[in-house]
Amino acid sequence: MLIMAVVGSTDRYLLPSIWAIGYAFPMLKSHRIALRPTLQQESLFLQHAGYARFAYNWAASEFQAGLQVGEWLGERSLRPRLNRVKELVAPWGAALSQNAAKYAIIDFGQSAEAWGQYRRKVKTGQRVGFPRYKRRKHEQGFRADNGPETVRVEGKTVVLPKIGPVAMVEYLRFAGSIREVTVNRTSDVWLACFCVEDGKAPSPVKEGPTIGMDVGVGVTATCSDGRACNCSQKSTLIGCNML
Repeated sequence: MLIMAVVGSTDRYLLPSIWAIGYAFPMLKSHRIALRPTLQQESLFLQHAGYARFAYNWAASEFQAGLQVGEWLGERSLRPRLNRVKELVAPWGAALSQNAAKYAIIDFGQSAEAWGQYRRKVKTGQRVGFPRYKRRKHEQGFRADNGPETVRVEGKTVVLPKIGPVAMVEYLRFAGSIREVTVNRTSDVWLACFCVEDGKAPSPVKEGPTIGMDVGVGVTATCSDGRACNCSQKSTLIGCNML
């Protein structure tokens, strides 16, 4: 059994009880890299982001219509429904990667399910609102891959479906299997977020209390007997009663 631990992502969660049993947890690591698209590629980015936004909002409208007649439409029902009508409602999307629309509907399905669980619990716990519609002003992003190993990275270039090779400002930091790639725009800069499985298990958790320290300070810690401890980032303070 494989249970995934994630660094820099909230899409997966650890199961503490299984962790305690001692199963292997392959590590997923994320790395966000700025892109240098051409004008044509930037136009394709905007089109894919618009396609994803359209699919999400379409799913929200269909979901609300289903609720009015007592029907719960999950993402497994909404995706084939869009496939049947997309030539009519979004003919311009035929030239784009269908992954953008597919994962947008999956995202909506997860949001709707979280809202449904909250409602079924008679509104107990943290409040979960109904999934809101996405607006072009705030939502400029899309999922570019179609599952593991469907996006290639060659040096400082990432090859995206329907878009082609796009220049990156730096190399991908982690080696391993690329599981997910999301492209979004932040402050007029296009970024690609890679989720990589490196095949390595996380470092074992050491027993005992955990402390945090600023490694940039002049004195790491002062002990109760007045001694000053200057330790490296990976060192352990031994024999000191922390004040």
